[in-house]
Amino acid sequence: MSGAADAGLNATQKVCAVLRALGSRSPAALRDLAVETDMNKVTAFRILGTLVSEGFVRRPAGSRLYELGPEVAALAASLAQKTDLRSAARPPLLLLAAQSGDTAVLSLRVGANAVCIERQTGDFPIQSNYLYPGTRRPLGIGAGATAILAALPEAEANALLDLLPPKLEPFPRLQPDAIREAVRQARQRGYAVVLDQIVDKMGGIAVALRAPDRDVVGSFSILALSERIPTREQMLVALLQNAARAAERSMAELWATSGVTSRQNIREHEIRRVRDSR
Repeated sequence: MSGAADAGLNATQKVCAVLRALGSRSPAALRDLAVETDMNKVTAFRILGTLVSEGFVRRPAGSRLYELGPEVAALAASLAQKTDLRSAARPPLLLLAAQSGDTAVLSLRVGANAVCIERQTGDFPIQSNYLYPGTRRPLGIGAGATAILAALPEAEANALLDLLPPKLEPFPRLQPDAIREAVRQARQRGYAVVLDQIVDKMGGIAVALRAPDRDVVGSFSILALSERIPTREQMLVALLQNAARAAERSMAELWATSGVTSRQNIREHEIRRVRDSR
């Protein structure tokens, strides 16, 4: 590990690099994070120590692994609230977990990534535990991220797929051609199905979520044992589609009552709200 990138980054960029690396492979060891960010271990260790003290990273007692902390989840939730996604999606997310018996996940699109911002668990004895608030995945990796990518305009999706290969190192099972085929199938079906892609014997099924201006803003996913998905596929798709329609209706109502007509003027709306509250 040369640390070449370490020398070329300022202090803020180094912190961002560590958080981004943890978002794609959390939990992770110091050595792996140093390699991922191309920093020396002393620098990475110092940054991680500060992030732990501030709550953006946590290190469970007795563990040598680092994972994203509660402050990251809080930031993700705050970002989601700017588009009214979290508040609109939470009731149908709770219903998804109850009706399916499995883990229901709400993901937010953030550029070329999907970030888990909320999850609810059902009553089936075996639940998915590898995706939690703050987990960041490149679009195309995992059911929710694949559903988002497939719902984008084809030219935009292809451009993002072209950028994907360097991001696949933490996911040794995945190959670019297989991901392209999964996206093609998801676009054709209107939903994504991923089995044994990231974790053996675990899978997911997902649909995209759109804002009232029709921009793709996130996804609903159901994560379960792979064997539980094919036999219930149409039932799970119906649950997901009903949940998506409910969330999109709620989002439209929130936009209408707040005077927001597009995501582009959300910032202006927030400025007015803060000004009027003074």
